[in-house]
Amino acid sequence: MIRNGHKKWYLGTLAGAVLLLGAVGLYLDSRQPTTEIKSQAVTKSFESGKVVSGADRAPGPTTLATRSELKYESKPAETKLPKANLIGLSWDRHGVGESELEIRTHDGRRWSEWLELDADGDKRDTNSEAFNNAVLLTENARRAQYRFRLKSGGGTLAISNPKLVAIDATTGPNPARRSLVSRVFGGRASATSNPRIYSRSEWGIPKEANGTPRWTPRYWKLKRVMVHHTVSNATNTFSSSAANVRAIWDYHANSLGWGDIGYNYLVDQGGRIFQGRYYNKFYATSNKVEVEGGHTYAYNDRSIGVAALGNFQTGSPSGSLNENIAKIVGYKIAPYGLGATARYTDEIGRSQYRVGAHRNYTQTACPGNNLYAKMGAIRNRAQTYRNAYRAQYDWDYAFVTKSSHYVNLYPGGTAAFYIDLKNTGTRTWNNTGTPVVHLGTDRPKDRTSRFSAAWISRNRAATFNDQSGGGTDANVNTIQPGETARFSFTVTAPAGSGTWKEYFRPVADGGGGWFPRDLGINWSITVPPARKFSIMKTVYSQSQFSLERNAVMNAKVAIKNTGSMTWPATVNPVRLATTHPRDRTSAFRTMDGVDPWLSGNRASGIDGTVTDLAGSMTIDPDDKTIEPGETGLFTVYLTGRPAPGYYREFFSLVQDGGGWFPDPGYNMYLRVIP
Repeated sequence: MIRNGHKKWYLGTLAGAVLLLGAVGLYLDSRQPTTEIKSQAVTKSFESGKVVSGADRAPGPTTLATRSELKYESKPAETKLPKANLIGLSWDRHGVGESELEIRTHDGRRWSEWLELDADGDKRDTNSEAFNNAVLLTENARRAQYRFRLKSGGGTLAISNPKLVAIDATTGPNPARRSLVSRVFGGRASATSNPRIYSRSEWGIPKEANGTPRWTPRYWKLKRVMVHHTVSNATNTFSSSAANVRAIWDYHANSLGWGDIGYNYLVDQGGRIFQGRYYNKFYATSNKVEVEGGHTYAYNDRSIGVAALGNFQTGSPSGSLNENIAKIVGYKIAPYGLGATARYTDEIGRSQYRVGAHRNYTQTACPGNNLYAKMGAIRNRAQTYRNAYRAQYDWDYAFVTKSSHYVNLYPGGTAAFYIDLKNTGTRTWNNTGTPVVHLGTDRPKDRTSRFSAAWISRNRAATFNDQSGGGTDANVNTIQPGETARFSFTVTAPAGSGTWKEYFRPVADGGGGWFPRDLGINWSITVPPARKFSIMKTVYSQSQFSLERNAVMNAKVAIKNTGSMTWPATVNPVRLATTHPRDRTSAFRTMDGVDPWLSGNRASGIDGTVTDLAGSMTIDPDDKTIEPGETGLFTVYLTGRPAPGYYREFFSLVQDGGGWFPDPGYNMYLRVIP
């Protein structure tokens, strides 16, 4: 129990502790280690190993060949990298038949089990050589050993030019390691928010985060997605997924000479998504294309490859892995209108799923039996994400500009707001018919607003009223993709005082619903306690002014600031304006010559600060900002334009961009004489 006498001390101490933890967390997050990758070519021939069974019909140490069946086992080789986290083997393959590869590693204490690796032909489509490679993700591989089983399918089956490589990419950033404050207060993204993708710089690519100088990108319209696994140790447990991504990048880019990683995206057991292959996002988005990777030879064009980090021939994929494979797939196929559960006919006449597995395209077990068994569920979830993201592309928008973010309004006061939003989706916006695009209250959606007295409804501020913010084509009924709409509306301050943030988002009422992306559009509105408004002195103190027809006279009005807020003269200025009704166009306004009105309903701005109210008044014309307790001078020029007769002109103060002051009923009696 916290006694009342200690509550403030406790809460203050708790707040201080949270701030300290946050600062420590941010400090630790900012101290990610610099990437350092070490690579070692372990062996380049079959010479050190032995043929266990069968006859080798190849003459030299770099080739194995059989016309029936052959088993070969290499000699254990030192990696010279005690913390190696990737073992890669590449070789050339000639002839028809089956080849099986197994690798095991030693961590300084014991050998791992033999793990069967896919002997596939993953490479860039521009590589035409008979090339195979296999990758094993592991930890602390101090030694490595591999063995082959070759079985001829007729004629001679040969493999040659083996290259065993060890890579240590364990030194570098680990973006998955979040600080305490980010874990506690980080929150959760909504289902339709864009996927959280760790960038190349975040996972620690050395020097090439924003380019791919050794592999010129080729871009294509997307028509398919392939799901892979990377193969790893039997436990699928790693200290850093980012280290695995770095190791795969180094193996593909440098050991194999591709110049970049072959996968477009990689997903770990925790559901974290990593960007793989570099692409120019602006170019790709603008032209609706994807970059070609190197993950499924002969099918890399018009595809993206998503690799699951782990061995799913023996291990089980987590729910987070499956869910986020589906999410990145749905996100990528949405702009193209592709269906995750749909099929198409590939280049050689086979019926394939748009979202398929690597093994459906080439002879491989990838992505492992256990992940392959989940492909149907992944496709279904990807379709759900695709539909949500497709709506985002149909009903998408970008912020352009809006009226002042911070507004002060006294109770009963009003202010004119506007916001310009660009149609970046694929659907036309309408302000009549069905559906109609409105600016609706958000956070939560359809929230009843206390400022909505002059709106379409309590939760719909406005529809758009013109194009391009009142530009060349105003009063339009439609906004086409690429065009900008202006939404204008009035807020009315309620009784009481306080500060509120009013959030908004577009909504297509009558079909389409809420625009999926929340840009956080808001205004901060402060309603201070009501303040008094007093007229201190006018030079013409008589109750009636006489003007000859078309003659001009001026009236000086001194007004004291009896509130608690400063009256500005420039940004959101305070002005003397017509009332009864408000913003009435005055017949006495001066429009031509010297000292005209600011507009038909704004008689004057602040001319200066009154320093002496005695006699004819003394003012400081250089000080036009009126602080609380000071008196400002407003000069009204009046022209005897109406027909002869008696008139009454009402005025009050208004802060443009802030709202009306309480109405004091101040007025002038005017007589126009012939």
